[in-house]
Amino acid sequence: VNPSQVYIACKTILDNEKIASEKNIKEFLAFYKELQIEDINSFDFEEWSKLNNSLCRWSIKLDEINDSNFKNMFIEQLEKINKSFQKFYLDNYKNWIQNNSNSPMLSNRLFNETFLPIIKKNRNLIIVIIDCFKMDQWINISDLLNNNFNIEEGSHFSIIPSATPFARNAIFSGLMPSELKDEYPAIWNQMFKEGKMNSFENELFISELNKRNIKKSSKYVKISNYEEGQKFFNKINDYKNINILSIVVNFVDILGHSRSESDILKELIPNESAYRKAIYNWFENSWLNDCFKEFSNWNSEIILTSDHGNLRVSKPATVKADNMASKGVRYKYGRNLNVDDKKAFKIKNPKDYKLPSLDVNTEYIVAKDSNYFIYSNQYHKFVNLYKNSFQHGGISMEEIIVPLIKLKGKNGTV
Repeated sequence: VNPSQVYIACKTILDNEKIASEKNIKEFLAFYKELQIEDINSFDFEEWSKLNNSLCRWSIKLDEINDSNFKNMFIEQLEKINKSFQKFYLDNYKNWIQNNSNSPMLSNRLFNETFLPIIKKNRNLIIVIIDCFKMDQWINISDLLNNNFNIEEGSHFSIIPSATPFARNAIFSGLMPSELKDEYPAIWNQMFKEGKMNSFENELFISELNKRNIKKSSKYVKISNYEEGQKFFNKINDYKNINILSIVVNFVDILGHSRSESDILKELIPNESAYRKAIYNWFENSWLNDCFKEFSNWNSEIILTSDHGNLRVSKPATVKADNMASKGVRYKYGRNLNVDDKKAFKIKNPKDYKLPSLDVNTEYIVAKDSNYFIYSNQYHKFVNLYKNSFQHGGISMEEIIVPLIKLKGKNGTV
């Protein structure tokens, strides 16, 4: 090959990259300027969902710009926007959970308003819940599903605390946490007293179907590692004619938690961009992607969603509590919880927020901004352990607004 040809080819590639980068910078600055004049404090939940989608897409696009200044501008703006979102969420949340009209799709409403309409149409339904799966991560992997599916992209809002024991039980039961305690006291006692917080999702789901006199074949599978996933894929045809197939996938959540305890993972996943790329690489080569390829040939409708997202935390907030307090990093429940009001939202009367009480003095605290809870004893140890880790349970767009994706296979006959 003539050296001049190599030079011309390389120059063309570099010039194209430069043009693309300059175009992204120009478009980002226009978007940034619009944000400065946008009255986000007047937004309703639909406008917040749209803004979150735009921010997620720009977070991905900025990976292509090799200039930290623009990324820092974006991060600073995102922190300000999140403060406005927290105010919006807390100003409206009590009304939303008391009155379903004029409210976003919350975790507990998915059962009645997303799952049941499909089930009642006599369609086979596949529910895929990826624990701790964020909107930016969905956007990043969506191209891998485009060839096989028609995709309807939406989102729903997690209830608080934005954590699995509360949000995912609400998804499968259609009930707020205090309602679950009242209607299923035996299950609730096992969940909270025996530490089996999410061991009864299938029982709750089937019980709620039976209450509505819906008799459908169903299968629930929870997958926490590669071997379990591969085993499920190898038997996938056994589930083809099941009316309701529910799959809970724990990989994304496990990866986030494992990072806090592994120096190697901290090196591999230093920020949100690297986290997205790790999820993309996992999904592209995963048993789950193989399952989706197979599902595209089935006569089933698919709902892909999550119970909550997560947030990279950076600011320690000291909490004082008794020994009975829960161990959450972004939320806690217990007695005599004390924390700076600027750093957390305190719920003194759980009943007002449809949360269960452990006794007459139960309180909840839910983190704001990028705060994370630690106790004063062994302060420095836990500050270093959790700083810049990915956590959930608090109030931020990243934790609250999660994907709600409807998929129909292009090769099926739905």
